[in-house]
Amino acid sequence: MFTVHSRLEVKPQSLYKSQKQQFTIRSGETLIGMVEETVESASSWKDQLLQLVSLHFLSSKNFCVTNAKAEPLAAFRKKRGLNQKVDLFDQHGNWMAVLEQKLKFSSQRLSVRDTAGRLLLTAEGRNGSLVFVVYAEGDPAFKLSTIKKRSIPYPTTKEALTSMDHYEIANDSALSEFQQLLILMIPVIVFDQLHNA
Repeated sequence: MFTVHSRLEVKPQSLYKSQKQQFTIRSGETLIGMVEETVESASSWKDQLLQLVSLHFLSSKNFCVTNAKAEPLAAFRKKRGLNQKVDLFDQHGNWMAVLEQKLKFSSQRLSVRDTAGRLLLTAEGRNGSLVFVVYAEGDPAFKLSTIKKRSIPYPTTKEALTSMDHYEIANDSALSEFQQLLILMIPVIVFDQLHNA
């Protein structure tokens, strides 16, 4: 797992929907990990067809989470169809948690439950899903993190066209490594399902 950091940046690296999705995870200028769509997921002709006809939310997605040395830490997978669940697995393939998404136009909510069905955390979207507040066990008294989508002004037109927005994560100091891993799933899913639509 990653060491807990108070501030993280999750930045998409893929410019086009047809590309395999990649995200860097940084703490300041230090690369601490990557989230990358697997080759099998990115090369599926069924999923590419769904994305081509603007039905990306129906496609399956498989992501691998690695540390800075490219060692696998976890994986998460969404099945094809009207499935709103994303399963999280450890590096050995053991099922650890499930993320349930309710990403509607007016309200956005993501909930993460363990394998026994117990609620671990909830993320609620604000400002048109540009800001998410994450609570432990769905209780607003236990705020764990804030996730904000940010745009950076770039000095040249070329940089502005080839660079993408990123997500800033501000974590509470009492966060566990497992909670941080769960929180890192949220901007990737939100980007894939909402912001990259």
